Amino acid sequence: MASVPHPNVVQDAVPVPEAPPEPEDFHFDWSRVPAYRGAWANEPIICTDDEDDRSEIIINDPDLFRYPLDNGELQRLFYPLRMPNAGWRYLLEFGQEVRRLSRYVETHPDFSMRAIEYLRGPHDTGMRQSIIIRHYIKKRWERLGVWNHLWGIPGRLNPGVIDHTDFWVWDWERPYAIRDPDHPLRRMLRLRQGLRQGQAGPRPPHGTLASDASAREAEAFLLSRPFFMLRLEEYEELQRMGRGNDSWDEDKIVRERWYERNDWKEEWNDLDGDGNCLPGWTWPHENPESEVPPYEELNSVEDIEFTPSEADALEETDRYELNVASVDEMRLRGAMSPEVMRHYAMIREIVRRGGTPSPGMVRFLRSMQHQLTGSGWGVVAAWLAGQPLNPDDLTGRA
Repeated sequence: MASVPHPNVVQDAVPVPEAPPEPEDFHFDWSRVPAYRGAWANEPIICTDDEDDRSEIIINDPDLFRYPLDNGELQRLFYPLRMPNAGWRYLLEFGQEVRRLSRYVETHPDFSMRAIEYLRGPHDTGMRQSIIIRHYIKKRWERLGVWNHLWGIPGRLNPGVIDHTDFWVWDWERPYAIRDPDHPLRRMLRLRQGLRQGQAGPRPPHGTLASDASAREAEAFLLSRPFFMLRLEEYEELQRMGRGNDSWDEDKIVRERWYERNDWKEEWNDLDGDGNCLPGWTWPHENPESEVPPYEELNSVEDIEFTPSEADALEETDRYELNVASVDEMRLRGAMSPEVMRHYAMIREIVRRGGTPSPGMVRFLRSMQHQLTGSGWGVVAAWLAGQPLNPDDLTGRA
């Protein structure tokens, strides 16, 4: 008989991170954009329409909002847009998957308590869940052809540079000067010229990226994804608002338009009731199937084929949590505060790996030595002094 999970049991283990700010000006300062008219002489042309300056023609036209964007409007659109950042996108999807997994646990009574206990671990560190969610995001991105195998495992114990999403770049990524006429964003905006309000742009030819795709093809693929196009169409609505005194909810009108065009997937909808949504990678016409991971297979987690690096990270997490468990007795005896206890457990793992304490750990432990009483402090003090340390000496007793 399946166990009934405690509400939010998984989400409590790994708090959902706040949506990370987009790189380089999430809230764009529009005052930095050149003046609307006359200042574009030195800017690369986006709109190739010879009659792109229609301001005098449409200024009193009641249908002026439906006209295509002209060159000046497309230029203003170029500045607030940003190429999608790999690390930023990963963090957004990670937060989404934490919420999805929590929702799945709450709504599926067949999700076993054994699986829940595995995800949480003995101390609710959340490390296992982070690695498992990374496993599913990696599989999704590999199917799409965008995963870079140089990336590591965010949230793992003892992370290296490759495990920090701040340093992640797409495999094809290359720098562009802001005025480069061949900038990917300018190439993409040229495809938007001539489109009237609500008119869909060209359909991307493929829903995945070929392994032998060129950098230009990869950039075009990235900028054709729903999560980018939603932001683009919202910005286009803001540009049209600037033609007159009318205003409207650009987020709402674009999403309603996508519903009407059958471009919206229900799985992109808000999960928390706060109005936020996160479009995915594939359009319904490309792949009508769900992009949500098969969380039901966690009932048999031993059958999941983790990569060698993921298996190592899980094993490392298990060792760490066992070390934390070995010092629970000290918490009961009151010999150490929880902060010192965590550092003590970290020392054991560092010693097992043949490492040395960081300067910050040394300063912290010295400042708290009055809580490391008796032989416990003697062993640590000897290690801090540079003497060899046997991890078996750290028995968890003060």
